[in-house]
Amino acid sequence: MKHIFILFILVITITSLGPMPSPASAAQSEDAPFFFSTMTHMEGGHFDDRDQQMFLRHVNLLRHGIELADEYAAKLTIESEQPFARANTIWGINMMQEIVDRGHGVGTHCDFGFRDSLMSVEEYAAYFTENKQLVDDLVGAENNRGCSGSGSVNDYVLAAAMSGFDYI
Repeated sequence: MKHIFILFILVITITSLGPMPSPASAAQSEDAPFFFSTMTHMEGGHFDDRDQQMFLRHVNLLRHGIELADEYAAKLTIESEQPFARANTIWGINMMQEIVDRGHGVGTHCDFGFRDSLMSVEEYAAYFTENKQLVDDLVGAENNRGCSGSGSVNDYVLAAAMSGFDYI
């Protein structure tokens, strides 16, 4: 099975829809500032924690994405599900900390809850806590404040808050 890594970038122009400035002139342009917003999910369906080559491909793609974002003074947020978070420790490359060190954001991806049956908020919060702890161990809780994913019949907002997330 071929795995595809996709980076979505939302570009919003403030004053015009003119051509994108070159990297050199982007910082100097006052006519058309751009805001780049991303939340890239390192999904749970990949096997980075079992396949070192897959993990290294993802690391290289993330580094390339960061370099591209840096050229345009953009900031990325990379959110990790369990396989990628575990792979950082297993393969000895803390890519999540590297992302923070390079001035970008990290968070937790919570790829669960969509088909779960009704459960207490405390039970559901345990899922969030498990994912959050993996990323906290890599970058510290102060750098892992947000979570994406996890729509559910359960109260995912309260469960995420109980687990220490500031936003979802």
